Amino acid sequence: MMEEAIGVGKFARYVIEPRAEGVYLFVFESTDSAFPEKDFLEDTTVIAKELCEEEFGVKPDHWRPYSGESLR
Repeated sequence: MMEEAIGVGKFARYVIEPRAEGVYLFVFESTDSAFPEKDFLEDTTVIAKELCEEEFGVKPDHWRPYSGESLR
């Protein structure tokens, strides 16, 4: 399941997208950015969320389901 966090932490928006090769964490400087400014590939959603909390200040309760299209 894809998840997003908006308006928290150091950046405007974060999206987590699980894929066959791992879990992508996309980081956007603004909510209307068409492309992420940063992206990371992690092994699991748990690791991606831990990275997001440690690096950007996004807490576990900030995540919500994301119903948009794939970002990959």
